[in-house]
Amino acid sequence: MSRRVARRAGSSARPAVAAVVAVIATAAVDMTIARATAAAVAATAVARARCTAPFVRLAAKILQVHEVPAGATVGYGAIFKVQRASRIATIACGYADGFLRALSVATGASGPVGYIGDYPVPIVGRVSMDNITVDVTDVPEELTRRGGWVEVMGERVTVDDLTDRAGTIGYELLSRLGPRVHRVYEGV
Repeated sequence: MSRRVARRAGSSARPAVAAVVAVIATAAVDMTIARATAAAVAATAVARARCTAPFVRLAAKILQVHEVPAGATVGYGAIFKVQRASRIATIACGYADGFLRALSVATGASGPVGYIGDYPVPIVGRVSMDNITVDVTDVPEELTRRGGWVEVMGERVTVDDLTDRAGTIGYELLSRLGPRVHRVYEGV
C-alpha cells in the first residue's frame, strides 16, 4: 500500500479497510474486484457487529458440594490451594465434553467464571476429563444443591472470553463440544 493511500485511510484504520482503500485507489482498470473486496470487508464488519448476542450456552449439573478447610488443595496435581474455608462444587463437565483443559486455574491465578443465577462461581483447580470444580462459597446454599445448574458458557461468559483465556479460537472450543453434550436447537 502506498504511503499516500495509508495517510488517506488514516493511521488508526484496520489493515483490511486500508487494503481495500489501496485497491480502490490503484485499481482503476478493474473496479469489479475492488467493489467485491470492499463489499466482503463491509459484510464481515456488519456480521461481527450483529453477533453480539450469545449463540451457544453450556450448563453443567452440580454433582456434589464439599466443605473444604483453608489450606486444602483441589483437583489433580493439587494446583489450587483454598485460601479460606470454602464450599467447592464439582460439576459434570470436563475436557471429554469439550471444555478446554487450558482453562484450569492454579492458586493465585484468576480464571474463568461460571454462574449460578446471578452469582459468579470461579473455576478452581484443574479441568479434568469429566469434572470441573467451582467455588460456590458466596452463593446461597439453596442454589448449590446437587442437581442444580452452573452456566459455564453463555450470556455472561462467551466463547471468546474462554478462548481468549485459553489462547485459542472459538472454532476450536465449539468443534470440541462432544457427543455427551446435549444439544437443543432454538429458532431453527
